[in-house]
Amino acid sequence: MTLKPSEKRLLIIFCIGGFIAANVGAWTILQQKNISLKVAKTKLDADYKHLKSLKDRVSEATEYQEILAKYLKAYASLDARDTHLGNFVSNAASQYGLKLAKNTPLAVEFPDPEKGGDFIKSGYQAEVAGGYKAIFQFIHKLQSPTDFHYIKSMTLTTRKNEQQDGAMDVVCNFVIQKWWHPDSQTLLDGQSPELAAAPVTPSATPAPVETPPAPTPAEAPAKAAPAEIPVADETPPAEPDASPAVAPAPPAPVQ
Repeated sequence: MTLKPSEKRLLIIFCIGGFIAANVGAWTILQQKNISLKVAKTKLDADYKHLKSLKDRVSEATEYQEILAKYLKAYASLDARDTHLGNFVSNAASQYGLKLAKNTPLAVEFPDPEKGGDFIKSGYQAEVAGGYKAIFQFIHKLQSPTDFHYIKSMTLTTRKNEQQDGAMDVVCNFVIQKWWHPDSQTLLDGQSPELAAAPVTPSATPAPVETPPAPTPAEAPAKAAPAEIPVADETPPAEPDASPAVAPAPPAPVQ
């Protein structure tokens, strides 16, 4: 079968058009693949940076957990929790010769998962007045990270000293918080933290826990003892000794 010249030209045109269409389609698919690869690469880069930031914070998180385990304590009783800050503030004000007034304990704050709270917090507000140096020493004593004492708010004003003409007193109004271990109430109720399935409030009664039968020595698996949570001492801090400290004698020289 012999094609006419017009048919040949038409066939050539169709072939060229098909070739162009195939190239355009392949180029479009290739561009879409490139865009998808760029999006995936961007996502991988973001995930890598996030994982790298988490890796860099491992040491920080470990240090945070060590500080909590060392210094965050559970209260020994409800009375110890409610009177701790009052005794602390009274002793500190007495130590620096400050006048204490308007001192009132605040309501206890319990952990609230919806608000992101992790600790039990007891609060105390008060007003102290005295000289500049004594006030600033007092403020320095209030802010104690190792005791988890935290100054939540504070204002400083001045007023005339009623006993000394021309002298000025600094008046410090403040709110201080003490943070307690979140398992304090659970421990106080006689439950171990591992058995507490839900947060326990002071008014709640813990549910009875069924004790499983004791396994035989051959069946008993080795189990590590749970970490012990330090409990704060109920004894209020002693009044500061006004007598000057005596330096110890130097050791005798070794012959």
